Amino acid sequence: MRANIVANEAHRYTAEIRKLDRPDSGYSFSITSVWLGAKYPAAEHTALQITVDAHGLLALRDLIDAEVRP
Repeated sequence: MRANIVANEAHRYTAEIRKLDRPDSGYSFSITSVWLGAKYPAAEHTALQITVDAHGLLALRDLIDAEVRP
């Protein structure tokens, strides 16, 4: 699953979560960026990539929920 978390006329940051085959309980969580004014504006750059388990992703969700109020 991918979602743009920042998208404006100059930059785009995209978060992605993928279930991994190994480790069995692992997920790949990454954030990539694109600068639309770059020489190669379609080139994605990895800003963060970690392997985390479900508890780690749920902790991240809880952190976001606790800090961000609509």
